[in-house]
Amino acid sequence: MNPTRPTAGPDGVETLQRVARSLITAEVRAVDLPGTDADQCDFAVCAALLTSQALRLLPAGVSVDDVPAPAERDPLALLRSAEQLIRAHPIEDLPPGTTALVTDLRDLIVRSTP
Repeated sequence: MNPTRPTAGPDGVETLQRVARSLITAEVRAVDLPGTDADQCDFAVCAALLTSQALRLLPAGVSVDDVPAPAERDPLALLRSAEQLIRAHPIEDLPPGTTALVTDLRDLIVRSTP
């Protein structure tokens, strides 16, 4: 981690951990999506890329292993939940790159909404 790069405070770190856990769960539950296997695979791959973005925003040594998976089963609802988590937190308290994550997350939600 670059020591000159601002990092998220404790609340921001927890928010990003919960966002990452929601994205991981959405990726896993992509098989529940209606549509073709290609649609499900595309969604899962995009969710995996979003997960990677979220995990890169976490400080070194912080993981999501102890964060419980959301009970929600609908992958699209999980994406919406992740977006709401980020938007409920002051963006200036989150590390640089969070805005790009929100934008990419929103794009996948719009593309995946029937």
